[in-house]
Amino acid sequence: MKYCKFCKKEIENNNKLKRFCSKKCAHKQYIKNHPEKDKIYKQREREKRKKHYKKWKHQWYIEHKKEIISTCKECGKIFNKGYKYCSSECMLKYNYKKFSRTLKGKINRKLTKAKRREKQNNLIHGYTKKEFVEKLMKTEGYCFSCKKYIGLMKLTADHTPSISKAKKGFIYTINNMNFLCMSCNNRKK
Repeated sequence: MKYCKFCKKEIENNNKLKRFCSKKCAHKQYIKNHPEKDKIYKQREREKRKKHYKKWKHQWYIEHKKEIISTCKECGKIFNKGYKYCSSECMLKYNYKKFSRTLKGKINRKLTKAKRREKQNNLIHGYTKKEFVEKLMKTEGYCFSCKKYIGLMKLTADHTPSISKAKKGFIYTINNMNFLCMSCNNRKK
């Protein structure tokens, strides 16, 4: 009976020349006897794996190029990420544009524009966003002056007295505001 020199298992074939049960055991014994050659062998294996990985990665990139490369929805830049935007700034710009097209966004813009003008002229803003929206919705898109249907978003805020002529410190309430069409608001001076 013959036994493997490395793992001490019984060898199935009673071949006199065979000293190991498998190629694995023979290789392990060789490494045990020649540790300096093992380092060279491992280095070669690493290099082979690197080359194989590079080839695979390149091939995968070519096959999936359309899925990897995308263009920014905001600025149109091409980038290699799985996102919709190239940066957080582009994302914020795009979302702001998208929000500003909605009814809520348009009302928000009208209100902030009115607040800004009042603040510039040192006037006091005495109404809430809720009051502003309620007054705008009551108009149902009709001009206060000419009674024509214009649509909610085409109406402009009219202040009485006008912001440019009001005294400093004047308090604007929701009763001092009306919603007019652009032509009526420009005609009134």
